[in-house]
Amino acid sequence: MGSITGPCCKSGQNQIDSQVRPSPGEPLRDGWAFLWIEGGSPCSSSVLPRRATEGSAGYDLSADLSQPEVIQPGESKLLPTGIGVALPPQTAGLVFGRSGLGARHGIVPANAVGVIDWDYRGEIKVPLRNQGSEPYTVQPGERIAQMLVVPVLTPELTLTDDLGSSERGEKGFGSSGRN
Repeated sequence: MGSITGPCCKSGQNQIDSQVRPSPGEPLRDGWAFLWIEGGSPCSSSVLPRRATEGSAGYDLSADLSQPEVIQPGESKLLPTGIGVALPPQTAGLVFGRSGLGARHGIVPANAVGVIDWDYRGEIKVPLRNQGSEPYTVQPGERIAQMLVVPVLTPELTLTDDLGSSERGEKGFGSSGRN
């Protein structure tokens, strides 16, 4: 799906595209609902999370910016997406970097992997860090991360004095070899 325009805190735009924007609380495919964030977003760069291809595991998340944002080398910035999601119960959204941004420009999530709990209802924001040697300019609407929706197990925890045995045992980092 393409860009969607709506009320924007910085530009004052108010053009809603009813062909693309779902009604509040309207379920989308895969059982999750899309939510516009009150109080300023979405800007004209807001984009629905979407998979780039049929085989894509992650839904692309885009920067909801009214103007380009520069991230200097060694700097981290928290970027808005202008959207929130209501994920199905017992799932989580895992927010990963985009491989091209990381490999070509050193732009990676500052927290390595973000976790969106199924009961979180706020705006999804992505902390990006520039590990490269050059400033990087994030453009409005640019795809900045990807979210995988995965099942979550929440087993009952039990205190014990014995974890049992396994073939690996207590062998830790590097114990399985290099090849």
